[in-house]
Amino acid sequence: MSTLEGFCRPSCSPKASGIWQIFPLPFLLALSLFASPASAAPGDVWSDSRPEDFSKGKLEGVTVSAAGELALGPKRTILLKDDRAALIWSLAVDSKGTVYAGSGHQGILFKITPDKTEVVWDSDDPEVTSLAVDSQDNVYAAIAPSGRIFQISPQGQAQLHAETGQAYVWSMDVTAQGEIYAATGPEGKILKIGINHDISTVYDSQDAHVLCLARARDGRLFAGTAGRGLVYEINQGKASTLYDADLGEIRCMALDDDQRLIFATASGAQIPTGPLPGVKGVQAGAAAAPAGGGEAAAQGNESQPTLPAPDRAAAQQAGEAGEAESKPEATPVPPRSMQRGQGDAGIVIQKTNGIFRQEKQGEFRRIFSLQGGLFYSLALKNETLYAGTGPGIGLFRLRGESEAVQITDGAEMTNLLALAIARDGNILVGSGTPGLVHQLSPQFQEKGVFWSQVRDAALVARFGQISWRVASLPGTQATLATRSGNVAEPDETWSPWSEECTHPEGQAVSSPPARFFQYRATLTTAQGDVTPRLLEVRTTYIQNNFPPQITKFQIGAAPAQEKAEKKGETETEKKAPSGRPSTESPGLLPAPLIIEPELGAALRSVSDLSWSASDPNSDTLSYSFAFRLKDDVLWKPIVKRTRDTTFKWDTLLIPDGWYELQLVVDDKESNTESRGLETQLVTPLILVDNSGPGIPEVHPSGVMEGRCLIRVVFLDQFTHVGAVFYSLDGKPWESLPSLDDIYDSQREEVEIDLRDLKPGVHALSILAKDKMGNASIRRLFVPVPEKAK
Repeated sequence: MSTLEGFCRPSCSPKASGIWQIFPLPFLLALSLFASPASAAPGDVWSDSRPEDFSKGKLEGVTVSAAGELALGPKRTILLKDDRAALIWSLAVDSKGTVYAGSGHQGILFKITPDKTEVVWDSDDPEVTSLAVDSQDNVYAAIAPSGRIFQISPQGQAQLHAETGQAYVWSMDVTAQGEIYAATGPEGKILKIGINHDISTVYDSQDAHVLCLARARDGRLFAGTAGRGLVYEINQGKASTLYDADLGEIRCMALDDDQRLIFATASGAQIPTGPLPGVKGVQAGAAAAPAGGGEAAAQGNESQPTLPAPDRAAAQQAGEAGEAESKPEATPVPPRSMQRGQGDAGIVIQKTNGIFRQEKQGEFRRIFSLQGGLFYSLALKNETLYAGTGPGIGLFRLRGESEAVQITDGAEMTNLLALAIARDGNILVGSGTPGLVHQLSPQFQEKGVFWSQVRDAALVARFGQISWRVASLPGTQATLATRSGNVAEPDETWSPWSEECTHPEGQAVSSPPARFFQYRATLTTAQGDVTPRLLEVRTTYIQNNFPPQITKFQIGAAPAQEKAEKKGETETEKKAPSGRPSTESPGLLPAPLIIEPELGAALRSVSDLSWSASDPNSDTLSYSFAFRLKDDVLWKPIVKRTRDTTFKWDTLLIPDGWYELQLVVDDKESNTESRGLETQLVTPLILVDNSGPGIPEVHPSGVMEGRCLIRVVFLDQFTHVGAVFYSLDGKPWESLPSLDDIYDSQREEVEIDLRDLKPGVHALSILAKDKMGNASIRRLFVPVPEKAK
């Protein structure tokens, strides 16, 4: 089974621009959030019909086009699978159709014929970085990190052809006369090796590596670099810059039939540091910064994997002599994209790489983009372009202005480092991790399977019908099977795959209700030259309805309470400097803030009620309120089925007393009558108190020598007496202490001591407040007689 993590999506009309964009899995998952159903209303549908829908599934023998069509992939044969080949760096084909494959990290050259596959040469270096074939079918193999080039005859005889003096030869081109052009690093030189083995420098770039070469029929030489990411044209010894790709590495290039250049980039990879376990011949070392500038130079001081050059014969002799094993010297670090064969752990592709094509007027245009991946290889066949990518993406086919198809996935063909066209027209692909040589033929596979993304209904759901649109020819078929489960990753707890569904117009899903769902599409053909095309798959489902959840219920004027709390005290806690209660004019205390009110919460006047609720099905919610007196059985509605989440309750309209409040939340608006559910919250007893303390007793002592003592009794029905004030003859309020020095009960007594009373009638006002802030006033007259003469 293989995994497709990205696919083609047109960024504009394909016929208008020919530009296609590859988006990685994280982007597509974010996009799917916007495409998912907004609610759990009956009849929700999952639909796969776009390339980004299918790209989130898994493919085996199936391709996905930029138009969002699934079809059978090309028939694939593995020509080389050898444990000694960790990756395939390079491929070449001679005039007889013999295929040569250069491997790493054992540095072996394989020869592949229809009869057998064999090792034709085992080099002294760990990497065979590039291959080329001359007109006599001699194979030239460049090895790293010694940078030597060997010639291997058709009979398998190998001899040293050139010592380049460079660590890496990334690309070679052999002329009809037997001259070799070599792209090298880390000094960024293009070398020419004559038939007499003489070496000259064709061009010395300022970049660390020249990664790829292409030679036109008229002798012009094209080259791409790593560092600044430049494309050069070298014509009759003069070099000119054709394009600055604004990307660090020009990785591969090719020429079309009109000799127009096509190149691709591989830039933006973060390579993990430290040793790479399990890969022979590759160690981590402190490498010098590559020469040149740009990205490669900037990253040269990092601890990155290097490619050492172990001397196998010397090591063997040292072992036999009992000598200590010598450490291989560190060599210059290759470009980051060239290290991709070392494994995928920790790799992050930070840039959007692209394929660029030269237009008739000489300008370059981006024709294809890859976000989250690298382009490693290009090959042209009859104006059809093949592009090998990595890590974990696959092979693409581009044809004309509108066709872009991913023809393999990226699981078994992880890093497609090399491409070649066989003599019979088949496509040869060299991959890394694992190192394989694949052959793709024009014929379709007989069978291919697509596993959809796992769909999440968010809650347990029942599945309705699955239907699909398919363009099928005689001898072809597309069938579907389904399964479901309650964990995101399918495991043994999921239901088994259903029987194959064969009715595209619609068939009932037999998989049991569950939260997660997946379908499997199987495409088959009886003829190798035709394929069915699956255009769309639709699945209906309905969530099991779950009741709403009340998340908060708040009573009281929260802002005022919070303001008081920020000041660090409430009005009742204010004290005058003397230690006695303040003589300021008494005001009304703010109502308390009550969240999930506890027993004893109290309300007065107009109280603010607010609440919040959520619904697992994202249904529209309605709210209703009611109240009832303590020990009553009948609820009295306050408000019915509102969408508002706040309400001002005028408690002055009901008698004082202990009450319960009921909040009911329902989702009936989004469901049928039989499916609608509700949740209710009943508060603990809440006190409604809008009356101040009573003043049932006033006991004056009589007036003697201008003095009068008045004893007053206060009684509150529900809450404690909070404060008492008096005013004589309209003067400012004076506060009075309780006789027991603390206001802490429903019955309190105070004593008013009036002194220096003048003869006449004095007006006395007594104000009492309870802890709720409710006030009551008693007014009386105090007569003071004239003194006897």
